[in-house]
Amino acid sequence: MCFLKGMDAGHPFAPQYADEVTVTRILPEGVGPGVLWWSAPEESGGWWRLCLEDIPGTMPVLAPGAEDTVRAVEAVGRAGRALTPSPLSGARPITELAGRWLTGWAALSMDAPADLDSWAARHLEQLSCTARYGRPPTTEPGPPVGRRCRRAENRCGAAAASP
Repeated sequence: MCFLKGMDAGHPFAPQYADEVTVTRILPEGVGPGVLWWSAPEESGGWWRLCLEDIPGTMPVLAPGAEDTVRAVEAVGRAGRALTPSPLSGARPITELAGRWLTGWAALSMDAPADLDSWAARHLEQLSCTARYGRPPTTEPGPPVGRRCRRAENRCGAAAASP
């Protein structure tokens, strides 16, 4: 079994899909599914195509505290370590690729409604910072993926320098 996906090269999201094909092909073993085959538009009638190995399992339960949630967070941590430094030379940062879609939290933080969901209210600074700078507010050193940095210019919040 496999997972096959594709997108017409003329679709507005085609550049992001092309990036996904490029990145997925070079992921180290153990990070994501293996790529069985792929094709570029010039080889496949104007479509980007990507065929990935099937990963057995069920849809995860991602409720707070659920076992699947814990495993998912651990998997993201392992992927961050395996992908630091990036195996793709010249990779564009997520803020460049999806920056315009990551602005909602920053806009909301400028004028948060009084009835804002309690979880969102508690995490608004982190979400806003991630939307603006591509990373949460940080205070401790660490690897670039999920970095915690003491330098004020790399932090969000009251002590952060302007971008």
